[in-house]
Amino acid sequence: MGKFIITEEERLRIQGLYPQLNKKSINEQNQSSHCSGNNTIDSSEIKFVRQNTKIPTQYNFLVKAYFGRTKSGTDVYKDLLTNLKSKVLDVATANQKQGLSDGRLELSIVKISGVRSSASNYLNGPLKPTHWNNGTKLSGGYEGTVPNIKVPIKDSSHEDWKDNEGYAKSRWSNFSNWAKKSGSNLGLTFDSNVNEVTPIIMITDTGGCTDENRDISKYKNPGQFLMISGTIQFKIKETSERPDEELLECAEGLKIVVGFFDEAVSINSEVTMRKNSSTHKCDYATFDVYCNKIYVGTANMNNDKQRLHSNGSKKAKVGLNQKNVVHVAPQKLGGTVYNTISVDGELLKKVIANNKNGLINITMKGTPNTITRSGKYHGDAPMVSAFTETGDKIRIVYSSREPYKSSKGKGINDVSGSEYQSIATFNPCNNVKSN
Repeated sequence: MGKFIITEEERLRIQGLYPQLNKKSINEQNQSSHCSGNNTIDSSEIKFVRQNTKIPTQYNFLVKAYFGRTKSGTDVYKDLLTNLKSKVLDVATANQKQGLSDGRLELSIVKISGVRSSASNYLNGPLKPTHWNNGTKLSGGYEGTVPNIKVPIKDSSHEDWKDNEGYAKSRWSNFSNWAKKSGSNLGLTFDSNVNEVTPIIMITDTGGCTDENRDISKYKNPGQFLMISGTIQFKIKETSERPDEELLECAEGLKIVVGFFDEAVSINSEVTMRKNSSTHKCDYATFDVYCNKIYVGTANMNNDKQRLHSNGSKKAKVGLNQKNVVHVAPQKLGGTVYNTISVDGELLKKVIANNKNGLINITMKGTPNTITRSGKYHGDAPMVSAFTETGDKIRIVYSSREPYKSSKGKGINDVSGSEYQSIATFNPCNNVKSN
């Protein structure tokens, strides 16, 4: 019997139709003239992160994860969440970042707006794509756009096409399941009530090549990706319930510093109050301070003429002689003035008894019968810190910061005396720093 001779083109067509007959088919396809690229695939791309103008604790995002052959899916997931968290912190406010550092806040994905899950148009040979490389849906013929492909292009009836579609479908479920289980290890969680979404499934045109071997001059975008848009939020971190006795032990020796600082000041060997970001010179800053709605003392932060002059108004000098408050007076107009409020004994027991979720929430209201400006108080003055002092041990539970300062430097300014203004929230059992 004579030899059966086939052409090279016919051999390639047979390999494309029956790749299982030749395990080298992938390599041979990659080595063909139109799949000669040698591309490095980045694992993730943060398209944007933008603060929600209506809800400042929320940030809208658009991200894209790429699945190159040199990285496992888990590594891609880790890179995506790590980079997303980093970008959020780049644009977050100072208080949000500090709250995350202190353990009072957590970052949580609270909404998924949309998902696109894609595979490239190659698996054991070229596949007919559902979308062009720029993401638009395929319309019309495809074969005419890739004249260099010399093997049959498999359509949706072929098992390889169906398998590749399956890979695309699984990308979102695999990622979301992993993120819900392991994201907290990276400091970013999926909210338990986050909505379910149906991803758009795509087979993206990469010229019938793998992402690594595509011609990037014609096919700019990799085909194996997961694109997610959604919302991430700084949320108060839920803490396990602690008995009041334990909270009371943690908060023993609690001291709260509320004041204005025109330069950094060391309160003790461990606590240093930072310099305020803006100037303050007025006599409209006398505030009653509360912990969990329990009054604990008055913070007088006046530092203008009425406060400094001996014959100044008595209304500017309210709260200077309290048993549990050490008041440090200003030495010049617009100078440093602060108050260290001790919260201990029966007073501390009342505060702890009124706690929610094991937290101490510090608020303040304008003190009645003190000087105001058009009926309001200068509310953006304070710098706040909290620490415990027992014997020779000092433990910071809330580090020095301005409650009303955003990253753009815009404060709350004058406030009503009828409303509680929140200035700090912390878990007394958390160590920010200890000696």
